Amino acid sequence: MRTINDLVNFMTENCYQKFTLTADGTELQLSNGFGLKCTDEKFHIGYNERGTMESIQKFKTETEAVVAFYKRIKSDKLLRRHCIGILKSKESFTELTDILKSNHIRFEQDSILYAENDTRYRVFVFGCDVKKIDGLKDLSKTNNNSWTDNKILLEYNENRPSKDIFQAVCDEIGNHYVKKGFKYSRSKPKIVYKDELLKVEICFWSSKSNTTGRNITLEILPNFYSIEVIKQKLSKSNSKITNGYLLGHTVIFNEKYTNNPKLQKVIQIYGDVIEKEDVHANESRLRHNHYCNIDKIDELKFNKIISFIDTKILPWIELLKSKEGVLKFTEDSLKSVLSSLNGKSTNSDFIQYCNLTFPDIDIREKLPK
Repeated sequence: MRTINDLVNFMTENCYQKFTLTADGTELQLSNGFGLKCTDEKFHIGYNERGTMESIQKFKTETEAVVAFYKRIKSDKLLRRHCIGILKSKESFTELTDILKSNHIRFEQDSILYAENDTRYRVFVFGCDVKKIDGLKDLSKTNNNSWTDNKILLEYNENRPSKDIFQAVCDEIGNHYVKKGFKYSRSKPKIVYKDELLKVEICFWSSKSNTTGRNITLEILPNFYSIEVIKQKLSKSNSKITNGYLLGHTVIFNEKYTNNPKLQKVIQIYGDVIEKEDVHANESRLRHNHYCNIDKIDELKFNKIISFIDTKILPWIELLKSKEGVLKFTEDSLKSVLSSLNGKSTNSDFIQYCNLTFPDIDIREKLPK
């Protein structure tokens, strides 16, 4: 495994999820935005954000970068997991799994309480077994080419309660990420990702002042937690139980902007940009707004919400797992943002997480006193 082409061949032969390769062969990107890129004879591993690679690791040679990238994708079985069905009918679910068994196709299955008295059944296959089930897809997928089959979103009615529209949008987001291995909770809408190191909850809130036909708020609130911090504190007698909270929206949606401390910039989820001067500000800030109006939502707006989650939230999963990513974050972030992680004025366990995960970093020295 020495070149980017070697990686492409490996992922193709082993049927990884969708990926792209630029025409000149210098940039490889997975469906989750994680990728490898060559620029100015240097090689970067990171996440693609609005067409720009946000590097979390840098290498002098292509082989070093390829080997590091290979190790990451090889250990992540989700990149080879393919959802072939989310079924409403237990009969269809049983029929599909029986066919898989009879054809000796390995699969995983689970069920989700989607709503009261509404259970959905998911079926996953791995790697190149996905090629064997092309003829089975009709059991789990409709022939509707619309972006959604939810009539609440397709058939707009200004007399419809705003809470129904909010719930329908949350359901649509939940369906999208359930196919990627997330869990979706419908009662207090949120999607949840969990691996051996981190848990991520992305909650969806709204407003009591919503008015159908004018404004229905969708607020997106991500929270990151450390599995290891929870385990360590629970293993110690007489210790204070913690939820292992690391950081949330006030950290990940605020970035450094310019050298003019008064200049502020806000980028909305749908792409609108606001730039202004704040005479009281002492840091120039670029803020990614985490709420939007979902009244009269259409496919374009829905896709922008998905893009916001994919590019502004999910890349933090890999960033927090990487020593280089954490160091880059502490070097590039606003002072006010870093101050919220020192554990003094907030309930963040960020310091303890770094001490456990990256013991060779003196993380306290990287944060404001």
